[in-house]
Amino acid sequence: MQAVASGATLNGGGTGSTVFIAGGTDTIRGLMITGGVADGGGGIAVDGGSTLNLVDSTVRGNTATFVGGGIAQQQSTLNLVNSTVSGNTTQFLGGGIVSFSATLNLTGSTVSGNSATDPDESEGGGIEIFGSTATLTASTISGNTSGNNGAGIGKEGNGSALTLTNSSVSGNNGGGAGGFGNFGGALAVTNSSVDHNTGGSGGGIFSDSGYEDATLTINNSTVSFNRGNGNDPFFGGGGGITNFAELGNTASFIAKHLTMTGNAAPAGHGGGIANLCGDGTAAPVTVAQSMIGPVNNSPTPNTAILGGGIYNDGTQCPGSLSLQPGTIIAHNQATNDGGGLYNTGTSSHLLIGPGAVFLFNSPDNISDEGPGGNS
Repeated sequence: MQAVASGATLNGGGTGSTVFIAGGTDTIRGLMITGGVADGGGGIAVDGGSTLNLVDSTVRGNTATFVGGGIAQQQSTLNLVNSTVSGNTTQFLGGGIVSFSATLNLTGSTVSGNSATDPDESEGGGIEIFGSTATLTASTISGNTSGNNGAGIGKEGNGSALTLTNSSVSGNNGGGAGGFGNFGGALAVTNSSVDHNTGGSGGGIFSDSGYEDATLTINNSTVSFNRGNGNDPFFGGGGGITNFAELGNTASFIAKHLTMTGNAAPAGHGGGIANLCGDGTAAPVTVAQSMIGPVNNSPTPNTAILGGGIYNDGTQCPGSLSLQPGTIIAHNQATNDGGGLYNTGTSSHLLIGPGAVFLFNSPDNISDEGPGGNS
């Protein structure tokens, strides 16, 4: 089936999903989909075995009681091209889109102003990915809210994988993780921006091995002006990025050509990056050819109580930080200690490679409370 209805509006009238796709391959083009109210998939529900191509269309003003305010898909393929999902609401998972054990592709599309409202159980104000493979290209995730985690994008394990390329995640606001909540599986961010997001922890990105090993890879991207508002020793930091290993799993983070400016954890640790290890196996972080801090003494440093630039904690399991050549940590500010870097814990490991540079951090460049780093 192909629906070609440029400029037309399809209103569900509050009596269920506005569009229901069950089997086969369907294309919707140039359509406004609105007014749906359902338990799942207020605007569009895409059932198992289906493929839906949503092109030049808008999904707006729909509501789901439980999951997928705008769109809910399960065991299916959903391709959004030059489309918008905005102003949709759910209580629990995926204010804009929820994807269960499926394939989700966004190209040149926008997911904005959606919300998942429950203060304890909600995930994915914009998009929630559960056991799915998702690819976002030249797309924008902005202005979404979640009462709990993943205001922009929430992702949980079961082999889930998310790739973000030439895209932006900005201005999202969550009670937990702000821009991204990555709870197991792979998250890769390339040539993209994660900025002006706010959360209780991990204002920009919170990557956590709660369900399975979590792998975060960032290349040639900017993480800036994010804010983590929490004050818990573990979950109250990471204005820009939090990497947290727990439940016997490993959380790893590799960054290359990363720029971090203006991130803040005003009541916590790690203005730019917080690397933490609870009851996990290990939390290894490698940063290469990156700039942690503003390029000059501008009014936009990364800031925190401890570790204005980076906080590395190996108190409960091995937390390791490797700063590789070409990395500059400069002009960051800590209220108490570790303006550039704060390293602590008997199982912490700090490697500062040749060509890694610390400059003009306040009140100091490095505070090492661990068993002794290597440089």
